[in-house]
Amino acid sequence: MSPERFQEVEKLYHAARELVLSQRSAFLAGACGGDEELRREVESLLAQDSAREGMLDVPPRVLLNESAVMLAAGAQL
Repeated sequence: MSPERFQEVEKLYHAARELVLSQRSAFLAGACGGDEELRREVESLLAQDSAREGMLDVPPRVLLNESAVMLAAGAQL
């Protein structure tokens, strides 16, 4: 893989990683512009990343968007 190609894969990987899972596919479809090899490379890295990802590895804003719990006024834990 050329250094330029590696930089492109890395850039897309980091951009996709910041998105919630439901947004990644559409993002990659547009960003890769039909380059299926590029898309496979990025998806492969994302799959490896999510296989070892724990709660502390997920950006806080993603956790808040996907698992926010609302408590009623006066509720006790």
